[in-house]
Amino acid sequence: MASATTDGDDVVLELIDPSAVQNELRPEKVTSISTSGVENWNIGLLLQSPSVKVRANRNRLVEQSAYFRGLLCGSFSESSLAHVSIRWNLEALVHVLQFIHGFHLHITSNNFLLILEAALYFGVERLLLECESWFQQMTLAEGQQIPIDTVIEAWNFGLEQGIGFVPELCKGYLARNFAWVTSLNSFPDIPYDLLHSCIEHPLLTLDSERHLCEALLIWLSDNRRSSQCSSDDSKFDILRKVRISLLPLEFAAGDKLDDFRIRLTEYSEKISLAGCVHITALFLFLVVLPSDLDMTAKKRMVLSELDNCTANNRYVLGKSLMTMSYKSVREMDISKCPKLYFGSAVKWLLLAFPSLSILRASHCSQLKIEDFYCLLQKFPLITEVDMTVDTSPFLPAKVSVVSTSSDKYRVASTTPYAMLEENSLLLNVAKTSLENPAMSNISKLTLEGRNDINDLDLLKISALCGSLSYLNIKGCTMVTDMGISKLISKCLHIKSLILSYTSFGQSSVGVLCSDLLLTSNLTEVSDHKYSCTMAFRLQQLHIDGCKGIDQNSISQLMCRMYMLKILMLRGTSVTDDALYDFLGSFLESLDVSETMVSMQALTSVVRRNTGIRCLKATGCTKLNRPDTYDLASAVTANHKGYLFELSQHCILEEVAFGWGFSILSVEELVPLSRLRCITIGLGASPGHHVLCLLPKMCPLLESVILIFQVISDRIFRSIQESLKNLKVLQLCCCLGDLTSFACKISMLQLRILRLEWVTPWMTNNDLAILTKNCPNVVEFSLSGCKLLDSASQEIISNGWPGLTFIHLEECGKITLDGVSFLFNCIAIEDFLLRHNGKGIERNFIYEAASKLPLLRKLALDLCDACEGGFDSPSHAERCFLSTVMISRCKSQKCAFDSQTMEAFRSVHKETIVIEWDCKEARTTVVKERI
Repeated sequence: MASATTDGDDVVLELIDPSAVQNELRPEKVTSISTSGVENWNIGLLLQSPSVKVRANRNRLVEQSAYFRGLLCGSFSESSLAHVSIRWNLEALVHVLQFIHGFHLHITSNNFLLILEAALYFGVERLLLECESWFQQMTLAEGQQIPIDTVIEAWNFGLEQGIGFVPELCKGYLARNFAWVTSLNSFPDIPYDLLHSCIEHPLLTLDSERHLCEALLIWLSDNRRSSQCSSDDSKFDILRKVRISLLPLEFAAGDKLDDFRIRLTEYSEKISLAGCVHITALFLFLVVLPSDLDMTAKKRMVLSELDNCTANNRYVLGKSLMTMSYKSVREMDISKCPKLYFGSAVKWLLLAFPSLSILRASHCSQLKIEDFYCLLQKFPLITEVDMTVDTSPFLPAKVSVVSTSSDKYRVASTTPYAMLEENSLLLNVAKTSLENPAMSNISKLTLEGRNDINDLDLLKISALCGSLSYLNIKGCTMVTDMGISKLISKCLHIKSLILSYTSFGQSSVGVLCSDLLLTSNLTEVSDHKYSCTMAFRLQQLHIDGCKGIDQNSISQLMCRMYMLKILMLRGTSVTDDALYDFLGSFLESLDVSETMVSMQALTSVVRRNTGIRCLKATGCTKLNRPDTYDLASAVTANHKGYLFELSQHCILEEVAFGWGFSILSVEELVPLSRLRCITIGLGASPGHHVLCLLPKMCPLLESVILIFQVISDRIFRSIQESLKNLKVLQLCCCLGDLTSFACKISMLQLRILRLEWVTPWMTNNDLAILTKNCPNVVEFSLSGCKLLDSASQEIISNGWPGLTFIHLEECGKITLDGVSFLFNCIAIEDFLLRHNGKGIERNFIYEAASKLPLLRKLALDLCDACEGGFDSPSHAERCFLSTVMISRCKSQKCAFDSQTMEAFRSVHKETIVIEWDCKEARTTVVKERI
């Protein structure tokens, strides 16, 4: 540490804090210090004095500070004095003197601006450089989160004082950390100029363009009446910075390819293109080519490369393309991109994202399971893949199949998957991969709904994915219990199994309950007698809808599952004995809906698992029949209600209940105050007064579903007053005195609205009012509204242009004049029109598929066909469609009238289901209406 006294004459500086001058009546205690001991200064103690006298080195001050150079060497009267008074912020001035005299300052986000302002005022160039260096390190440091109010203050200060580096670093910091910044409550406090500069910054880093659009809408909404926007409507032009062609269709659609590029920077970690129907392979390749090439040259290079993407080399890496590489990108989402073919997408990913570890490609109809095998070969670092498709609308265990047929697609003579034949290199590798577990790092695999996979595919997956810990094959009806059991026996790391509506049965249970882990190093450190079984280590098990598992197998499984956190048993043959045998105490979510369990058995599980947050028990008719031997519990239940009993043992956040549940008093609602989702189904009897108080007692509710309940305007008024964050409202087959007042309730956060057989009085005017009061709905279902007509289409499309889900059934004459305005809702993915008027044309299926690029599910009724039927589209014409359901009715004579046309009414006869997957089209006729 340099000593000041050896460098020249001294001068005494009296530092006076202006904020302390007001206390002149108080005796002042002056503290005296010297810069010769600058390293020993106690800043906290010095700041307690209103003034401090500092003996400092005159030469040091003159050499390093423009302020002191002018003061001590110029024509000022103080230049010859040995004692000078300075009024300035005491803390800042002390820091400046420390720095001038060789002390290394510890700059923080709390004192940065204080020191910077002092360095600027006193003209200490070295300290200004030190401040710039520190701020640059802070804003560029990976993972560093600077308080947003500090950034805003620094931005304003930099602009006011003309310090160029401060605004530049502020906007760069916000641009690189935009995802985090937009998640803060203080995001709307960002000045418009800073936000605008941030968006235009070349390093703006986003997950998706939708993220930017939502953030700007939030900022504009919060600043609508503030000084930032109220006097200048041009501020809303900031929305022009959103690249519309990269938005999912529920936001916007269509634009020129040349105008936009995905926002990729060296800091990007996650990219989402989900729902961008206009994304093509050409678009993606153009994005990663060097920016110094003109668009014409880029297109020529890419088209040449894509032309070489023939069936046999669709995954071969193009050597002619010199692309930029983004090694920081770990996650990519290309779900629901109908124009993007997977072979080209894999090439693009290989060229630009070598470190990819998570790929989401759900609802990509052309994606085959063979693509997954090739993906594993090309991306050794990948750990998670999602290839979800829509599950079949009918399940063999729940419907009566009349007939079925299939039609395989015509393929070229040279298959792109020749490498996957039995004698191929890949399968040979797969057969030996258990000896080399490092072959694949995949740990989470989702194949939900894929009926194109079979037992052989499961065998290959078990060989290629030895480290698999999570598997979702929900609705994969072509795999057998034996195939599932063989996969489980090979993948010993599995802790989460999503097997809903599959053939999961006794063989698989036998594997889970065997001592497979006894000879491995995966055994849990436990003296539990079942600790060597895979069942003991399971943390998540979904077997809802699995009819192949009997009562004994479930009991065998339940007594071995100890670490379980999520258990879904809906629609299974689970018994009370199985629940009593379950000894786990870590459950967080339990679903026993549509089973024959009793309230006593259910309560015993809840008492042992106080961490349960989600409990579902709808359709359990035995719950309202207490055992005769437990009369005391029955009396208690009738007095307080079983839900009250259950809620005493855990803090429930989501419940679904029906038979056997009642809420008789407000007191019983108190333990449910943390609820976020509630479903009250058939058989539940909460009482009308309790339903009216439910929103007030449970203000955190985001989802309310009422089925076969008595409702009224009072309930809607209570919802409006208390549920400010309600996102889901579903009313089905409810009675009561509900009126058009319900349409006048403002629910600005509502996203899903389903009014099924509850509003028969609804008119076009009511519907128009509803769209204005619930402007953000994206899923809408309406049934039983006989007063609506074709004008309702325009009301719906104008009010909710971003709808992704529309179900209209028995709604007057909505389709009597055909379907036109509903096509303006171009983001529709699920579309149902039944018994709304005989005006739908024969080619409607093809027309809907071509005009609605994301449409996957379509349900119609032959009663609405103006020409007697509908044409079925070919494989090429179906576009993105995966399922079409056409119901057929028959005329049935009414017993009370045999003389008029009204003597006959239409009743359901059967449903024709057409399904397309990546390999074939299947047509099935079932008796049920689905």
